[in-house]
Amino acid sequence: MVSDHHYHFVGQPYKAQVVLKQLMMKAFQPTPQAFPGDEDNGSMASWFLFNSLGFYPFCSGSGEYTLGIPLFDKAILYLSNGQQLIITANQTAEQYQFVAEVELNGQVSTSLVLKHDDIMQGKDITFKLSLVPIIKEVEADDLPTSLTQK
Repeated sequence: MVSDHHYHFVGQPYKAQVVLKQLMMKAFQPTPQAFPGDEDNGSMASWFLFNSLGFYPFCSGSGEYTLGIPLFDKAILYLSNGQQLIITANQTAEQYQFVAEVELNGQVSTSLVLKHDDIMQGKDITFKLSLVPIIKEVEADDLPTSLTQK
């Protein structure tokens, strides 16, 4: 499956959010077929699990996860170092397909990525979802790391 997180690199995450939400809601079902396509090596399952939490390791080894849109109201990840990553979201109903705001430990974050170090520190991430796309100017420093200039 091609990831729609590519939009993050050009500062337009709202274009990815609607596609991600629809894929998670429509293409993955609690049935024997469960996943779209071939699931021999777990790639579809990991895609769904990461995206349903609201972030995705777009470029392995970069230490960054692009922020998407969570599927659940609340998820707690119990980390190997004893910390907890707590992810909450309001209005996770199907029609709320856009992220209006992300808070990291209660502070508004404008970054389109979550750093691995923030995960391992056990931060609280809050997603405020919206019915309509939130289009705002994205600073170069808030974009994911890329080989091209920001």
